[in-house]
Amino acid sequence: MIFHRVLHLLLQFKKIYIRYNILQNILLIMACFTLNNYIFKKLKIEDIKFYLLTIFIIIFNLSLIYIAYCNAKKLGFSDGLLYGQVGNNLYYDSYGYYYQSKIVSDLWKNRNFISYFTGGIEKKYIDRGIYNYFILWNSLLNILFGNDLNSLIIIKYQFSIISNLFLYKISNEFLQPKYSRIVVLLMNLYPGFIYINIDLMRDNIILFLILFASYLVIVNNNQDNKNNEFKIWKLFIFLIGIITYIRIYIGILLGLTLIIYYLYDKLSLKKIIQLIILIIAIIFIVGKITEFMGYGFLAVNILSNKENIELGRWQPYKANSPIKLILWSLYFVFTGGRANISNIYINSLFEILNTISPIFIIIFIMPTFLIFLFKNKKQNKKIILFSFLYSSASAIVVFYYFTGIIPRLYICWLWTQLIIFGMVLENITKLSKNIKLICKIEYIIFIIFCVTIFTK
Repeated sequence: MIFHRVLHLLLQFKKIYIRYNILQNILLIMACFTLNNYIFKKLKIEDIKFYLLTIFIIIFNLSLIYIAYCNAKKLGFSDGLLYGQVGNNLYYDSYGYYYQSKIVSDLWKNRNFISYFTGGIEKKYIDRGIYNYFILWNSLLNILFGNDLNSLIIIKYQFSIISNLFLYKISNEFLQPKYSRIVVLLMNLYPGFIYINIDLMRDNIILFLILFASYLVIVNNNQDNKNNEFKIWKLFIFLIGIITYIRIYIGILLGLTLIIYYLYDKLSLKKIIQLIILIIAIIFIVGKITEFMGYGFLAVNILSNKENIELGRWQPYKANSPIKLILWSLYFVFTGGRANISNIYINSLFEILNTISPIFIIIFIMPTFLIFLFKNKKQNKKIILFSFLYSSASAIVVFYYFTGIIPRLYICWLWTQLIIFGMVLENITKLSKNIKLICKIEYIIFIIFCVTIFTK
């Protein structure tokens, strides 16, 4: 009864004050800048150039949210959401999230919310699987703010604002501030990241959790936090558990590779024992989560293709042997595959972003191999190892399932590769003027070559 009374009061407040979409949007836009300022101070970032960059990034993404909305309506989608086949791609996710959350919010308002959990609603109308949390999240926002699409997207975008600041702090552990700014800028120029920021997709929330967990290990690993170490690891395990629930393979692989990162230069017997206990705890917790979700302990049913779990493979021949699986996965993780721009539907902003994403991958990720030509500090070797293990293992799992990697999935590990790209740039600036000029010319030739060869 108390819950329903509180809900009734919230609904009345919403009608009086924040029901109007224009006012609501203005308040949420202001909240984006306020949040940016608050987290800046919380993380003790004092880089004014980076602050100005984040302001530009926020304005850029907020503008594109409205441009994308108008673009979808112009294409005939009255609700501003693409649905079905558009150009070369299928668009269903955002549409499903939006309308399924409306169904759940209506149940909530009509005091029938329990039927959502007890099976009172047919499964074909509501996804109760790993997307459940995002539907519930949007349902609550529906109750508080109404069903304005742009409001939901702006609220979701605020996770990306925090992610940018986490990424900057992580990058600063290996790079000078100038190159950390470049890493954050490139991340926000990646078309796949822009796409999830301006659409009702859950991926940027996943990235926030990934960067938060990585921040705890990478940044705190280099600081004197002995008094808070136990709290940090408890929070880390909690975050890995959430990530595993949302995206199983990322949670497992991120947890293991971050532990390897932490273990890299801490080989004392005491630390090894502590880490073994930690690994066992993570394996047990993550394993139980995946078992509870019906995927078997540590998702063994998916990996072994048991229980009639269907794999959504586009080109099965690319994964019919372990060697093919590994080679094709590495090809995609460092090149993005080939961009199919020959019949791109240029009227759709989302279609353009999805189509040109592979070009970004090969231009900025392929050159990361140059890092092995330079002498790297021990600290930098750790992030190189972490990036290679995490990105490669994640790509192999994704490729095993789909025999391809869609652009938005790259963001889970792309940030690690961009840090290495920043390290390459930083090393090149230390070379002689003539060598730097040669490198610039070669890079321009490389870009022209990639655009020519890797597009069709």
